[in-house]
Amino acid sequence: MKYRHYGVVVVVVVLGVAVLWQITREAAVIAPRPVPGQAQRALPLPPPVNSPVARAVPPLVVGAASEARERTAVVAGTDSTTPPAVQRQVQRDPDLRLKSEQEARRKADDDSRNQKAESARSEEADLRARQEELLQQAKAAAAMDSRTPQQLCADRSNFFSRAICEARECEKPERATLPFCVDMQERRAPKDFTN
Repeated sequence: MKYRHYGVVVVVVVLGVAVLWQITREAAVIAPRPVPGQAQRALPLPPPVNSPVARAVPPLVVGAASEARERTAVVAGTDSTTPPAVQRQVQRDPDLRLKSEQEARRKADDDSRNQKAESARSEEADLRARQEELLQQAKAAAAMDSRTPQQLCADRSNFFSRAICEARECEKPERATLPFCVDMQERRAPKDFTN
């Protein structure tokens, strides 16, 4: 009788340990510990909207501004590849300016046509590759369908799973006329013993 209450004490201690473990686990999920050796850096915050720094720095718009600059340079005949003397002459002479503008437009049109043709060629090549892949898959599926249910279910190690697999394969309409499937259907048909 002396040790009668030890079972209760053991149960209370085990429950207490389980509760403490659960509490520490939940705390670890809420606030994960930092990994030693990895310094955590705080990201700099953007300046407030009304601060002088935010008003002094204009927003960075790369695409539209650079495209506009390139367009005006090409149209005026003052791109970076043209020598400065030729640039000045083109700006002074209206005929040369018109000619250089037309040439720049023609070159830009040719470039855009070439890019469109190249993208069309790459899309066509991708389409051909996809069609070839689908054709290969169809050939593989046709070759796979030519196997008998015994061949399809040969990898089943269990006698019962093999029989179920063969029965399922024989239920498919494309395999219903195979001799093995016809024999299986005859064996599964209920016999009439009334005669």
